[in-house]
Amino acid sequence: MHRIVALAALALCASSTSARADGVYVTEAIGGSDVKGELSQYVSSAFRIRLALGYRFGRWAAEGWLAGDLGVDRDGPRVRDTLPTSLGEVGLDLKHLWPVSKHLDIYLRGSASHAGASYGIDGYGGRGLGVGAGIQLEGKVPVLGFLAWPLFFTNWGPKVNAALFVDTGADFYRLHEHGDLGNPRAVDGTLTRLTVGWGIGSDF
Repeated sequence: MHRIVALAALALCASSTSARADGVYVTEAIGGSDVKGELSQYVSSAFRIRLALGYRFGRWAAEGWLAGDLGVDRDGPRVRDTLPTSLGEVGLDLKHLWPVSKHLDIYLRGSASHAGASYGIDGYGGRGLGVGAGIQLEGKVPVLGFLAWPLFFTNWGPKVNAALFVDTGADFYRLHEHGDLGNPRAVDGTLTRLTVGWGIGSDF
């Protein structure tokens, strides 16, 4: 709950200074993925969680990330006796940001990643490419708020940049049997996603 309160507190930061210098940040995001293509026979929807470490330089940012799409449903007739397929992913995003106001940015991003499957098509893996867009609200909050959430609404102690964001995008994956990119046996899938997240750091 303290994270939610921290992010809500950003709406009260209109009078604070929003840094635009280069800086490092970390983010966490959760949401849902909708699966299309051949992969949808093994999983049709998934719960997504993503952790990222990023660096912003001017209006650009690069993020290295780890993510999981945990299968929650399957429409197709295959592998009825197993759980829906889940994907584990690692990737790199490049973002371009446009400041809308002192505390609000919009951005476009491109992604390159690798995914490995479990359940259903266990052992399949391959590369992915994606695009996305988002909007983020940012400002400074007291560090002490991470110890006790009411302190987010005070002006006590040192402050750290924090952000709340909403992101949508799509990623295309071609997963090869045994993860061998030369193997002709492959499963294609497109995952469209909507996530919400938060982050802290020296800049976003």
